[in-house]
Amino acid sequence: LSSYAPTFKVNPPLRPSEDVDAVRAALADGTIDAVATDHAPHARHDKEHAFVDAAFGMLGLETAFAVVHDTMVRSGQFDLATLADRMSVAPARIAGLTDHGRAIEAGAPANLVLVDTEANRTVDAAASKSLSRNNPWDGRTFTGAVHTTILRGRVTARQGETA
Repeated sequence: LSSYAPTFKVNPPLRPSEDVDAVRAALADGTIDAVATDHAPHARHDKEHAFVDAAFGMLGLETAFAVVHDTMVRSGQFDLATLADRMSVAPARIAGLTDHGRAIEAGAPANLVLVDTEANRTVDAAASKSLSRNNPWDGRTFTGAVHTTILRGRVTARQGETA
């Protein structure tokens, strides 16, 4: 932790870079089989305190795909199919959600996420759709973004806007 900004107060706490590297290696080799976010937004008044008094938690859901795409796929640690497995197929299997994380096939529920692997987007915490603005990636540019989400055949979001 290089800063005691309340944005970075999370539980469990952030770990040293060696631990981050070990988690990435375990995700790449399948030792860790799923990516999840503990998306824990808090109202501004809960985070805008001294580090010791601020609520635990930060945003994670809005940037999850971009972060994993940049750190794992673009770095060559795994391919896009593995990303889809770790962020969709495996979590659905673990949670017992049989209508999610499935192959695209005729007659199957259309639960899909369409991504643009070439989109460059800079995170703007002030423009977040979340309850909170405590985004650790504020100001960082990522390559890769969720374009559209479809649930049971219905578009639910397109380019960050609810459909």
